[in-house]
Amino acid sequence: MTVTDIILIHGALNRGACYDAVVPLLEARGYRVHAPDLTGHTPGDGGHLSVVDMEHYTRPVADILARAEGQSILLGHSLGGASISWLAQHHPDKVAGLIYLTAVLTAPGITPETFVLPGEPNRGTPHALDLIQPVDEGRGLQADFSRLERLREVFMGDYPGEGMPPAEQFIQTQSTVPFGTPNPMEGRALEIPRLYIEALDDVVIPIAVQRQMQKEFPGPVAVVSLPASHAPYYSMPERLAEAIADFADAPAEYRQTATKAGPDRPAGADGGRADRADLP
Repeated sequence: MTVTDIILIHGALNRGACYDAVVPLLEARGYRVHAPDLTGHTPGDGGHLSVVDMEHYTRPVADILARAEGQSILLGHSLGGASISWLAQHHPDKVAGLIYLTAVLTAPGITPETFVLPGEPNRGTPHALDLIQPVDEGRGLQADFSRLERLREVFMGDYPGEGMPPAEQFIQTQSTVPFGTPNPMEGRALEIPRLYIEALDDVVIPIAVQRQMQKEFPGPVAVVSLPASHAPYYSMPERLAEAIADFADAPAEYRQTATKAGPDRPAGADGGRADRADLP
């Protein structure tokens, strides 16, 4: 099947509108591009308390996959990595490739919270945890929007505009369901080509954590490095769109050249592709 669609999946506390600057750039490359809200992220849909499980949480994306004429590329940002892993397992024939944008890429059977909570080396997101508190008996995580300057500094340190992005791109409380759900990938899903787009200046998911996840994942991962903070769709939409479209144009080629990564792998100074087998 031909790749016809690219689906951009937001992370925690975000909505699909965060990709507004990226969507037209990908459309100009000839793709149908979607940036849906996951369940609980659209005003009026029941919010975080309505989320039952990952099937329910990711249903808006599953519906797009079902309607697509060909195969789709799934991109997940941050916690959205857990969503694309789930979708790949349950819809492998509809997915041509997976892109993890400074995202959760846990090994099968491992939950995202393993890399969020402090623990072993190359784990933990202390800067983010300082700004998010559990609510509703642990069923939700709520951002402290009274500390806007600190939120911007941590989550979008190189945002090019004044103040914060539009408020409609965010929600205040996030379901904890995806944090506690193990990655279900096995079989066919593990054969789908994968690209990890690193954000070298990210303090939410630090680069050491990004590379530890790549190292622990059972299979090769192609890598592109960007000199960006946690939200490259704000700071460098053109470079991000180029990386996405290049992968979408030939995901099988990336699978052939991908290699194992690790926390000590040096990044290319130019923020370019770093996926050849001769890399250290």
